[in-house]
Amino acid sequence: MLLLTATTQALKVITAAATALDVHAAWIDNASGTVTPASQNTAIASAATTTVVPAPGASTQRNVKLVSVRNRSLTDSQDATLALVDGATTYELFRATLAAGQVLSYVESQGWAVYDATGRVQQGASSLVQTATVTLTDAQIKALPTTPIQLVPGRGASALLPISGCFRCAFAGGYTNLNAVASLLVSWNANVGSVNTTFGRVAESNGSILSATTAGFFPFALGTANDGNGFNWPPGDGLATFDGTALVVAADNATSGDFTGGAAANTLTVTVYYTVVNV
Repeated sequence: MLLLTATTQALKVITAAATALDVHAAWIDNASGTVTPASQNTAIASAATTTVVPAPGASTQRNVKLVSVRNRSLTDSQDATLALVDGATTYELFRATLAAGQVLSYVESQGWAVYDATGRVQQGASSLVQTATVTLTDAQIKALPTTPIQLVPGRGASALLPISGCFRCAFAGGYTNLNAVASLLVSWNANVGSVNTTFGRVAESNGSILSATTAGFFPFALGTANDGNGFNWPPGDGLATFDGTALVVAADNATSGDFTGGAAANTLTVTVYYTVVNV
């Protein structure tokens, strides 16, 4: 809850550069039992201290429900501080450096959070566990050994930490051109043949999963592998990235190139649960 309870109190955004921000704030006033909703839109384009929620009137309690601060720039970052100003005293509540397209948000009952340009939570209580899912077509599945598909974008200087995930295979036709180690992977980069870049693996010691024509569900957890045949691959040691590397869906078929066969109706759905730690 964020309350303004005196005529001297206002919520302001303090900016450090001439980078455009759009701010929307919404609140409810309670004036001796009379409840009135209100909102305000504010455009900021300079280094300044700008009022985004004005002080309430006399005998009025202003309950701030929502504040959204978006960096409109396509290239430049902006330091943004949400502050409660009471007369001549400034109390800083939350500060973030917003990259291009990022949003700083306050929502009552949820608290503070920062979202990236794709709408994914970067920082805040709701970012403890996040989910990413991608569904691949037959053509994308065939090309996985040489063309990985991005699952979670890189996080810049933040640490991206996978927790668990699963592969869901729905194959109307099995794949061929599989070597002895053909595998589906969740990996840090295109170097999919290296164990230390791999987070989750559906290991193919004999090609039985990729060549099957029935649906299969294969979960994996932090540092573990699953092959459905009792065959365990060693866990990877590259379980976190601090350098902005993306997490991708890939495949290991190192000596045989791309997969062949399959069927037009084939799909592969990959889900991963992860958290982001800001360092």
